[in-house]
Amino acid sequence: MKKYFTFIFLIVSNISIAQCDDVTFSTKSYPQTCVENIIKWYNMSRSQWKQEMNRYDFSDTGFNKGAPYYSSGVGLNDDGILYVITKDFDHMEIMNFPINKWDYKRNIFDNIIEELEPFFTKKIDGWAYFQFQYTDGNSYLFAVSQSKKMDSILLMKK
Repeated sequence: MKKYFTFIFLIVSNISIAQCDDVTFSTKSYPQTCVENIIKWYNMSRSQWKQEMNRYDFSDTGFNKGAPYYSSGVGLNDDGILYVITKDFDHMEIMNFPINKWDYKRNIFDNIIEELEPFFTKKIDGWAYFQFQYTDGNSYLFAVSQSKKMDSILLMKK
């Protein structure tokens, strides 16, 4: 059974590499939200992660409760996007929660949802949990919440 899940994960990982190219919203470049990228960022030091995020067109950066974040800012709100990535010591959070008068949110996380789907473990209070052992030998827990106005992805090492 374990070999079967490892085989499935390797297939999903190979597919995700092809789907993990940077994305463009409007005319600005952002990192793709995929398992490979999120785990890579999680395992980076804060300074390495900041250097990586500075390669992109994030317009807003700062700290939220002591955790650094990068955001697309409100410039993409009309496109249904406010893309925010936060790296804390024990977890990462990636969100999309546009603030606009139309209550329109674009689904920018479809690719990672597809990657995670085979590893679904449970759902509690609107959060879907996915757990698996990655190629680096560590076990990771992803939590995903999707609603009309906000999508959120959390990553923690298990």
